[in-house]
Amino acid sequence: MRSMSAADTLSTSPPLQACACTANPVDRPSHRPLLTNAPQGKQTQASAVLQVRSKVSQYREIIMNQQKHNGQLITGLMEAMLDGERNLTSIPMLVKKIIEERMWEDFYVGRTKQFVHHDSFAHFVAAQPLEGLGATTALLKRMCADDKGIVDLIDQAEQGKHGGDHTSAASKRKISPLATGKETDRSTRDLRRLRKDFPELHKEVVNGKTTVQAAAIQAGIRTKQISINLQSSVSAARTIIKAGGSEYAMQIIEALKTELQK
Repeated sequence: MRSMSAADTLSTSPPLQACACTANPVDRPSHRPLLTNAPQGKQTQASAVLQVRSKVSQYREIIMNQQKHNGQLITGLMEAMLDGERNLTSIPMLVKKIIEERMWEDFYVGRTKQFVHHDSFAHFVAAQPLEGLGATTALLKRMCADDKGIVDLIDQAEQGKHGGDHTSAASKRKISPLATGKETDRSTRDLRRLRKDFPELHKEVVNGKTTVQAAAIQAGIRTKQISINLQSSVSAARTIIKAGGSEYAMQIIEALKTELQK
């Protein structure tokens, strides 16, 4: 058998198929899937951005509505304070809500179309209307004197980390001449002491079960004092016996004898 030469092999071999490099461009492997996915990725990213913007917009709208609501209640409190006796009954509840929900920090003033922020409750109270109450915390406490719980809320808000601005011109403009300028009376000091050192007695005061004075005497913060009518010795004697008892009255008699012998 004749061996086949290279030439014979070439002549008898079937024709070679076209090289892959000459294949139809459509059949050529490519990165077209990556190119087609790119727009989808951009669309997803754009959609996420739109969702974030929508949520931010909704959040801003919620905050704005809340601040408008805050401003309406604060304006209501200002008007009630200016109106005096006719609206005194609404003041305690308004003060309570404004403090508990910290509305005084940020609110919207509809008349001036401005947003207002305060760093402290004291600054809010002292600031000139419509940005504040133009009053004093002492006046607020007197207006809410029948509810010791609200008086205590006012005092706690006043005792916040920031004492507020008490030197500006705005802080010196008051809403009512009822303010005496004496910010801390004895009752307020006693209430603070009870809140700090005698929480159970403080709770009784806030719940209306006892008075600040009675709780302070029970705690030893105050000494018991009575008023005596010096124009009538009989009346004075009866008052002493009623307030201190018979034993105390006898001690008074002995003390009087000792003093008279000096």
